[in-house]
Amino acid sequence: MTTIARNLTLGLVSIGLLTVTTPTTWAAEPDAEWERGKAQLEQALPAGQTRDFYNKKLQELGFMITSTNYTTDDYLEYEVVKGNQSYEVQLDLDKDTNRVSTVDIATNMWQTEATERTLAQHRTGMSEERIARADRPDSPVARANRYSDRDRARSKEMIKELEALPLGQTKDFYRDELKKRGYTISKVNTNDRDELDMEAVKSGHSFAVEVEFDDQTGKSTSIDADTMWVESESTERLRTGTMDKVPADKDELWQQGQAQLQKALPAGQPRDFYAKKLKELGYKVTSVNDADDDNLEYEIVKGSQTYEVQIDIDDNTNKATEVEIGTNLWTTDASNRMVERNRAR
Repeated sequence: MTTIARNLTLGLVSIGLLTVTTPTTWAAEPDAEWERGKAQLEQALPAGQTRDFYNKKLQELGFMITSTNYTTDDYLEYEVVKGNQSYEVQLDLDKDTNRVSTVDIATNMWQTEATERTLAQHRTGMSEERIARADRPDSPVARANRYSDRDRARSKEMIKELEALPLGQTKDFYRDELKKRGYTISKVNTNDRDELDMEAVKSGHSFAVEVEFDDQTGKSTSIDADTMWVESESTERLRTGTMDKVPADKDELWQQGQAQLQKALPAGQPRDFYAKKLKELGYKVTSVNDADDDNLEYEIVKGSQTYEVQIDIDDNTNKATEVEIGTNLWTTDASNRMVERNRAR
């Protein structure tokens, strides 16, 4: 690592903006596999390209970007992992041309928690298929580590809230409880008999929520929550979407509507039940985004409030197995027109 880059990284560590673990123990000389990976990266990542080039090229080469340690007008620093090897990619940029002037591939001595977890998954023998399915994002999205003190404090409060959820409960309890507390489950990475691993978003914050279960009773034995350094594409879209459409924690009117809908639209009903019930409650179905054998998705409007109703259908019984009331981030023109019309009244 260059002296400037090292000072920047250590400065972030000292003020709490970058989470690191104990330095990985490296041999006196990197092994042959690590050297081959370094040579591959140096050849594939030439200087002179725009910053977007390097993110895309890393993904094409099969490297997972586990963390973006630093991103400014003149410097980018990634942690990347492939197999059991980890690297630090340091890019100096020319601020006038926005092109990279130098590329350094270095040993990743100070690894973030996301990098450690990815390497640990490989060491414990998880298959590439399961890592891709359960733990890697659909399209790796590395979050910048620059948060305000207020953001970090709020994240800590929310983690405490999540980890304080009671044990001895079933999986359905946690899915329902997160929704009641205003979290949107953006992705379920693992749903085994003894483990439920979810990504959840609330008010611009994203979290990994892992719940362990007793294999015999099906009741939870532990719950762990943490901020996300690497998000799935669906989580990143939700967190960074049009934020003025995300209900604030104190938007009581939206929360009341969500609670009313969740109570009035229980699972276990035939698909026709839901459209009729929404009409009875005074909601206008402005768009049907999906209407498959196993899925229904409505956009609905009442007054100035809009929601997304997602219904999973059992294609054998034609009845709903799960109903989720979420934030309608990607509204259709019909939904927008209805909201504007209601506001004008």
